[in-house]
Amino acid sequence: MKIILLGLLLLIIPLAYADIYEDQVFSGAVYTGGTYETSEGEEFTATILIEEAKVILRLPSASLVVENQSCTSNSYYYACVEGMSFSHYNYSLPSREVYTASLTISAAITEVSMNHTISPKELLVNEKSNFSLIIKNEGTVKAENVVLEQEFSEIIDVFLLSGSDCELNHGVLEWKGDIDPAQRKFCYALLQANSPGSASSATNVDYYVRGAKKSIAGAETITVLDYPLTIISNITKNLSIGEEALLSYNISTDSENLTVTSLKITLSDGLFGIRSSGIEEKEKNVYELIGVFETGDEKIFNITVRAEGTGKQTVKADARVVVRSIIQTYSIVDNITIDVGKPKLSLTDTDFGPGENELAVLINNPTNYQFKNLKLKAEGLSVEEAYFETLDDLGHQLAKIPFTAQQGEHNVTLLLTYESIYGEEFQQSAEATVIVTEGDAESTSEQEQVTEGATYDYEEEGLSDSVKYGAIGGAVALIIIAFIVAKKKKPHVL
Repeated sequence: MKIILLGLLLLIIPLAYADIYEDQVFSGAVYTGGTYETSEGEEFTATILIEEAKVILRLPSASLVVENQSCTSNSYYYACVEGMSFSHYNYSLPSREVYTASLTISAAITEVSMNHTISPKELLVNEKSNFSLIIKNEGTVKAENVVLEQEFSEIIDVFLLSGSDCELNHGVLEWKGDIDPAQRKFCYALLQANSPGSASSATNVDYYVRGAKKSIAGAETITVLDYPLTIISNITKNLSIGEEALLSYNISTDSENLTVTSLKITLSDGLFGIRSSGIEEKEKNVYELIGVFETGDEKIFNITVRAEGTGKQTVKADARVVVRSIIQTYSIVDNITIDVGKPKLSLTDTDFGPGENELAVLINNPTNYQFKNLKLKAEGLSVEEAYFETLDDLGHQLAKIPFTAQQGEHNVTLLLTYESIYGEEFQQSAEATVIVTEGDAESTSEQEQVTEGATYDYEEEGLSDSVKYGAIGGAVALIIIAFIVAKKKKPHVL
């Protein structure tokens, strides 16, 4: 009766254990010296060492030594012994005693699983979320050369928590090593949203089984909500120096119990705040709004500015709000380009005779605003300079710079410095070529002598009337020719 009960028990135990592994190839009782066959058709023998509480299995691929009430494996099989006991006597055997063991053999498998959680998955900027990742070897043999990488989007900052097996490397959670059967590895981190958007969380695990690479992957999505305080600006993007413009802002929220601890509007130095409505000026070019907003609240304020600098100017809105006990700070920047225009330079003549000359440069102002403190130099030709206190809008000035130069071509740099009406300094230059020729000098000299000799006293030289009148007629003709030539010459615009 005891033997029957023991046999039934040995049958029940392996059946219960068989539910654990789906890849079992043998389950049942084995006896000392017996030969058995797996479901895959491979024969094996079992030797039961009762005193050492071990079972030696000799399989075609390799041998396994399994201790009582334990499991062991190789690269091909995973075997477990649930119990050992005396079975019966066999007088044909030297020891006469036959023992039995409850044995299960499964095909060796390596299966790594992963489970990660993110809570919560919807965040405000600066709000935090808990992250956990667990990988486990669900198989019967060791998972080798396991490489775990957990990546996050740039809008998520990652902080490693204590108790984590992973390491944090440039925002990526990493772990490398081997995992035994049923062993687990843990990654714990705190996530913080740094800007609005949709953030992905990608997990990848690579490992090897008998030299073959296996991989598993997964992904989660984190939503980072837009800033709860909506700031809409209406700003003119292009201005001229001295022009006035209206900066308009619309502030609203869809969140409940949002507190604006600070909303500052700061103008760059090239903009001058003239007046404002709906917002208070705290200091020069700095305006501030403070208040409590509820769902649906809306506020509008305006700032009138004048363009006094040039180039790219900025209007910056810095907000600091508290919602759901989360402090958020963010900025919105608008750019304004301010154009000052520039004067135009043109030479009235580029051909001169040797000796003392005068370079005439026409300075035109095509803009609708005034320039001041204008200085013009002709570098490479003269050390002199021309100066004008102002140059009116749409006006012009004729600058004359004396110079003395030898015959030939002279490369000249016209350098003009000037200021806007608000004192900002500018500089522009133009290249020109001035030609000094001997012939032009002689003809110019003769013309000047004839022109200035209109009161020349020919009687004193003892010339006859015909010669005198002929000389006078010739002088008049030369004056007319010189006038025609001068009228045909045009300014050289640079």
